[in-house]
Amino acid sequence: MGPIGIHTLYTHLTVWVVCGFFGGLIMWIWMSSSFAFWASIVMYGFGNGPCVGYCYDLNNRLTVASEKGMSIVMFGLNFGASIVPYTATLLWDDTEMSYTVMPVLLTISMLFVLPFLYMTRPINDISAI
Repeated sequence: MGPIGIHTLYTHLTVWVVCGFFGGLIMWIWMSSSFAFWASIVMYGFGNGPCVGYCYDLNNRLTVASEKGMSIVMFGLNFGASIVPYTATLLWDDTEMSYTVMPVLLTISMLFVLPFLYMTRPINDISAI
C-alpha cells in the first residue's frame, strides 16, 4: 500500500488509542457520575476495539510474515490479555484501590501503547517505504 497507507494506519491507530485513553480518563476523573461511566465505557470500547486489528495490520506490513514472528505476536497479545485482568483482580481484592483500579488500568493500558507505537516508526524507516 506504500507510505500513504502506512501513514494512514498510524493515524487511525493513534486516533483509536487516544479515544480509548480519554474513555478511561473520563471514568477516572468523574467516578461518581453514572453518565460519565457509560460515556467512558463507550469511548473505551470504540477506541480499544479496533486496536488489535490495526496492530495486526501494522505488524503484517512492517515485518516478513513467518511462523516465528506471528507466534511472538500471539504470545504478546495472549500474555497481555491474561496479565492485565489478573493484575486488576489482585489490585481490586488486595489493596485499598478497590473498584478504582478499573479506570486506572483502562487509562494506563491505552497510554502505554502510544510510545511503543511511535517507536516503530524510526526502526522501520517509514519514510523510505
